[in-house]
Amino acid sequence: MRISVIYVILAILAVSVPCAVADDSARYASVISEKKTFYSYSREDYVLETFKIIENLFQSKIIKENYFDFDAIDKNDLINLGTPVYNYIFSKKEHGDSKFIKWVMSRVVEYDDNEGLVFDSSSDRSAVISFGNAFNYFPKIVKKTIKTAFPVLTVKSFSIFQKTLVYNRGDTIETFGRDVRVSLHELGHSYEYSNYGFINKAKSDFYAARTAGKPQKRLNTIPLRIFAFFIKVYPDNYYFKEGFIENYMGKTDGEELFSCGISYVFFNGLDIWERDPESVKFILGSLILSGAYYVPKT
Repeated sequence: MRISVIYVILAILAVSVPCAVADDSARYASVISEKKTFYSYSREDYVLETFKIIENLFQSKIIKENYFDFDAIDKNDLINLGTPVYNYIFSKKEHGDSKFIKWVMSRVVEYDDNEGLVFDSSSDRSAVISFGNAFNYFPKIVKKTIKTAFPVLTVKSFSIFQKTLVYNRGDTIETFGRDVRVSLHELGHSYEYSNYGFINKAKSDFYAARTAGKPQKRLNTIPLRIFAFFIKVYPDNYYFKEGFIENYMGKTDGEELFSCGISYVFFNGLDIWERDPESVKFILGSLILSGAYYVPKT
């Protein structure tokens, strides 16, 4: 019960923290004080390590005189932040269990399954159910931020006969609505669109580091062009053959890095926990930091 009360206090403090205002340093001191109180109630090393990394990030990089500078965060900071959770889950050999991953994450950042999306009445029922389930993999503050950016979401199921395409245009998503993994992928884009500047900056740095000196593959084949006749695809996009566990995750400019990553992380898609630990840590660290403190301007 006492832990729950502390989480509530943290959530209130975190939601009230803007991107850069004059009294950020005072708010920071208050939040860190509450975090330290929480330390005394936790016996899990990965929880303590995560909170200490967050505290160090604020003290060494984020807090600049009297305001927060989240642009100072880089890919290595997020990888480091996600490492304790990764190590704990992997040591338990439970990285294939999405519910266990979410439970572990809930020990370091607040989750709330009562915070749901609002759908337009024209939305496909199967897509609504799938997106509702996928949305619960995001921390509470991230969910609130996505809902602020997109108060009403329209989701529809993919249909080749209507020449529609799987896409996310912010408030309208066309997708394979019955698969929670695909829904989570599309909501990963919504997360990126929600003005989380430091995530997109770190993602660009991560992508650049992974693709430097690597050969590209041009997605330009005859079968694909035939397929493109029926639906609107982009057959001339470039993808990186090396640097990622699949070509699509390595799409030019890192457009699919996070959206693919978050889906793979929670469901161990393509064995990402074994094959690409660094990407997993990056995704986990992104969710932890944005779900703990950072609320972007709307």
